[in-house]
Amino acid sequence: MVVHQIPGLGGGVGLSHLPQAPEEDKEAGEEVGEEKKDVIIEVLGDIGRYQLLVGLLFALLEIPHGWCMLLHKFISPKVEYWCSMPSELDYPLEEWKNISSPAADSCSIYSRFLNDTSGNYTSCPQFEYDESMFQETIVQV
Repeated sequence: MVVHQIPGLGGGVGLSHLPQAPEEDKEAGEEVGEEKKDVIIEVLGDIGRYQLLVGLLFALLEIPHGWCMLLHKFISPKVEYWCSMPSELDYPLEEWKNISSPAADSCSIYSRFLNDTSGNYTSCPQFEYDESMFQETIVQV
């Protein structure tokens, strides 16, 4: 038995006793390769009916959560959009998409189509969406 002294507690009073295993026992245990058991598993026990039911319950409760996370892939796809054509103009749709907005800017329309002389282009007052794949998405609402 070894007595350890904790510094700062008034002159070396021994407060803990740690038993030391002989070196021969340590080597013998390592050679055999005995597996150490977890103390918590020994106290609680192995997986039983209760643990399986709780695990299954939590797994079932995650299914709606998974669908909520996946739902955005279905209701918010990338949808092509363009400025609506004013009622007094009559262009084919593909031609209108090509001439109405600056390149790579579907949110603006050239001012000449709105009879606006304030600048080169202005923000689009209303949009049209490609409904070939989806009739309505959260982008359109």
